[in-house]
Amino acid sequence: MNTKKYFLSLAVSILLGLVFGLLISSLFKSLYWIQDFQHINSYYIFLLPFVWLILKLIKKSTLYFPISTSEARSADASTYKYWNKWGLIFNFFGTLLGHFSGASIGREGAAVVVSSQAANLLRLDWNYWRGIVIASSFAIAVGQPWVSVVFLIEMFSTSLIQKIFTLIVAWIGSLVLTSFQVPHLLKPFFILGVDSFFKKLLFVFICGAVVGVLAKIYKNIFFSAKEFFDKKSIWIGFILLIAVSMILYMPQFKNIHSLSLELFKEIQFAQISVETLSYKIIFTLFFVSIGYWGGDFVPSILIGCGLGAVIARAMSIDPMFGVMIGSFMFFCGLTRLKWTALFLTGAVIIGWNQLLWVYLALTVCRQFSGKGSIYFSKNTAF
Repeated sequence: MNTKKYFLSLAVSILLGLVFGLLISSLFKSLYWIQDFQHINSYYIFLLPFVWLILKLIKKSTLYFPISTSEARSADASTYKYWNKWGLIFNFFGTLLGHFSGASIGREGAAVVVSSQAANLLRLDWNYWRGIVIASSFAIAVGQPWVSVVFLIEMFSTSLIQKIFTLIVAWIGSLVLTSFQVPHLLKPFFILGVDSFFKKLLFVFICGAVVGVLAKIYKNIFFSAKEFFDKKSIWIGFILLIAVSMILYMPQFKNIHSLSLELFKEIQFAQISVETLSYKIIFTLFFVSIGYWGGDFVPSILIGCGLGAVIARAMSIDPMFGVMIGSFMFFCGLTRLKWTALFLTGAVIIGWNQLLWVYLALTVCRQFSGKGSIYFSKNTAF
């Protein structure tokens, strides 16, 4: 790359960081406003089938645009240039509608596809910028700029200069996110360290194996269910969602609606119940399979933390140690991004002094989770 192209790419990186930061900040702030509204109302849950119908009709009546991280990642230059120019608006407000109606989905997928659409409007070379856009927007969404490089290395084959541009985009976008005071989902916490070495070692291997197997089952059901719903009549999904909305209207399901932010307050003290955790897994799997726009990252953190706490209590281990081990483990099982999960655990949860335990757990989890990744279009080896 000559000097002129280098400075042009640097300018584009700075611009992307500002744009991505503003878009993701606006998206996340809107989601928190929606969550506040949902505290005092429950009737929104009956919008589930109608919102889903709107999303389906938008996709059916418009030229193609991605609605998930896997679709953005799998797009090549030939399909990229045909993305619908209104896709950014569709994704932004479609995601908000999904959350407003109470669908249990994440937000990082929306951050990635909205950012990808913004890059498309700038007519960038997708072959070159794809990894930069996806990795940096993911890092901005999770509030950790350095993880962009780790994510990029695990997901794409890129040059050193692309890694530098990725970090620049992520860093600037994260500064914008911080300036808007968007809160993080989890805060660092203290591990008592009262359990013996061998007890922790046994827990790490058992927890890793259990979470890995559950992640494998989740992925297999997801790919099969997604294919099923894509092939069936739209009215089958609509009728099914009417029934689901009636179930979720019941008070015991209130805390698993949308982002389930109240559960994150509980999980900081390892207080989630087995029943609530089971509901979150089942309904998240249902909503992402049937086609709501969003992601799996936020639910995967909650599920991972919950599984770690539940298994720790069953083995008489400090539950907070279980939360630490499980925090990004389910995410690792779903995506097979072990190093990204390890970095996030160290950066977000505990610092770096107990990462050997996390590394062992993630290694076991990845081994038991199967070859598929939800960040790929199909359940292929990764």
